[in-house]
Amino acid sequence: MADIQYVGINDLEDIHKAHLSKFSEEYYSRIQRKLHQDIRLRVHIKTFNKGGERIKYSVHINVMGPVKVFESSAHGWDFDKVMHQSFREMEKQIDHSFHHDVTDRKVDKKGAVQRFREFMRV
Repeated sequence: MADIQYVGINDLEDIHKAHLSKFSEEYYSRIQRKLHQDIRLRVHIKTFNKGGERIKYSVHINVMGPVKVFESSAHGWDFDKVMHQSFREMEKQIDHSFHHDVTDRKVDKKGAVQRFREFMRV
């Protein structure tokens, strides 16, 4: 069962509500796979220029994971594009947070040269 909380959904049109639900459930499963734990997802949507011809959307996403809280945001005129941007930024943050590079290039190059010289001696 997805633990997704929506804030500001009352200002959206029905088609945007359907897209929001689809994107949230899709990315919820992706993010949960990356974190290997149950998570809570909060999607906060703000709309601007409600009286004008175009509506600007601002999306803020919070993921409460087992270890850390991740936050991302995006804004723009196209609702679907803004949702994708915000969720992709969230995935990048999670990947970056849990990516551990154990090799240092300088040490690895020096060690590789030394190992090669020892191999050639034998």
